[in-house]
Amino acid sequence: MAKKKKKVRLQKEPDKPESKFPIIRTCLLFAMLVLGFQLVDWLFKPQYLAGIQLITSKAAAWLISLSGIEVTLKQTNIYFSGAHWEIAPECTALSAIYVYISFIVAYPSTIKAKVLALVAGIPTIFLANLLRLFTLAWACKLIPEKAHYFHDYIWQIGFIFLLILMWMVWIELMVKRETNPAVSG
Repeated sequence: MAKKKKKVRLQKEPDKPESKFPIIRTCLLFAMLVLGFQLVDWLFKPQYLAGIQLITSKAAAWLISLSGIEVTLKQTNIYFSGAHWEIAPECTALSAIYVYISFIVAYPSTIKAKVLALVAGIPTIFLANLLRLFTLAWACKLIPEKAHYFHDYIWQIGFIFLLILMWMVWIELMVKRETNPAVSG
């Protein structure tokens, strides 16, 4: 009797869907945009920086004074409770705005989704920065010896968290719904 050979059939693995997210392109574009924004600021010191510094100074001084802290504003200098701040370009949250814009522009999505993200996100970052300056003023008033921790650490981490949160919410609420309209929150 001859042995029958069993034919082993290999099942073909189902095709894996290709990722529609070009991670390397997105990361490179993000890095180039952030670097480009920073280079423009560092090399050319655009005139809009002075205007943004003045707007930030006025808004922060107004908000701080509303809370009962006596404030004196001279150009971009804020004086209160023995403290003196000069609202430099770094105090305006422009770097955070540059990072946010770069996140949005680099991530694959429609122009509509990008515009909506920028229209909602940039004012949100500006308002978060005013909240930062407000809380720093109160830290200077209440615990002046610890105020630099709020400036150097707490709010730095807070802004990083805010930017990532805003980016992720945008992806979930706008980008994914555009690619799959049946997705519900």
